[in-house]
Amino acid sequence: MKKTKTEYIFEVLLNFYQEKHLQYFSSILGFFYQYGIGNKIDKRKALELYKLATLQNNSGKYIYNHLQNINNSVGKYLLALYYYKDIIVDKQSSLKWSYKSAKKDNPVSQYEVGYCYENGIGTIQSDKKAFEWYMKSAIGGNSKGQCSLAWCYQQGIGIDKDDIKSYEWYLKSAEGGNMNGQCNVAYYYENGIGTEKDEHKAFEWYEKSALNGSTFGQNSLGYFYEFGIGTVKDPVKAIDWYTKSAKRGNNIGQFNLGRCYHDGIGIEKDVKKAYEWLLKSAKAGNQQGQLYLERFFYIKMKP
Repeated sequence: MKKTKTEYIFEVLLNFYQEKHLQYFSSILGFFYQYGIGNKIDKRKALELYKLATLQNNSGKYIYNHLQNINNSVGKYLLALYYYKDIIVDKQSSLKWSYKSAKKDNPVSQYEVGYCYENGIGTIQSDKKAFEWYMKSAIGGNSKGQCSLAWCYQQGIGIDKDDIKSYEWYLKSAEGGNMNGQCNVAYYYENGIGTEKDEHKAFEWYEKSALNGSTFGQNSLGYFYEFGIGTVKDPVKAIDWYTKSAKRGNNIGQFNLGRCYHDGIGIEKDVKKAYEWLLKSAKAGNQQGQLYLERFFYIKMKP
């Protein structure tokens, strides 16, 4: 079937965002998702992209270019409009139906209600109510609810901080296949938070998280391979996982990949590629990437 012009434009923008990791069009891409232009309506994706546009840092010597400044301004406007039209108006109705379903012990809806309370979507923000609904969802077996409940215990959201309970719920979420839960429980094992330190278990959970698509898990797995933490040291595998993380936009993975290219770790030294990946990392706000550029490429960074 022949694509319409709007479908073609949407595809071009999406390719720039996903494959080339250019976030200059995230506000416009969010607009397309919000109103189903060239694709199906996905308001959660729209909100995610609007937030991404507004959070991009354009200050200091790392101002990207005129396109990104425009994207940031447009993103702020569209985010404000979204909150008015699609959250204050539409989300109240959406929350009403989620609440009805949640009251019937639907763990997915219970998670959604908790999320709405945590972020003030369609209702008055309430950490206490967010915690209560996440608890219901978690007990009902929803891995997202379990992960969010663990986060509440970790950060003290609606409840006192409790590292042990946080670990226990991250573990349940991880066992349920949630990649964020897997990454977090790995971090807890790595640092001995809420449980005994166990680098082998940390490696195992980072691997599961990485295989499930977590860019943070992929970067951490690369780090474990590079330094032989919980596994046999393997710089080549480290490069493989850093590359996966970096190509999907993780600025820590981009920094580590650039560093390895610069120092010739697990791959042939390549100053040009090192510069390219460190620059991506620096532009995304990674301070280590910025320091590396200042230290090794300061001449090239001059206007």
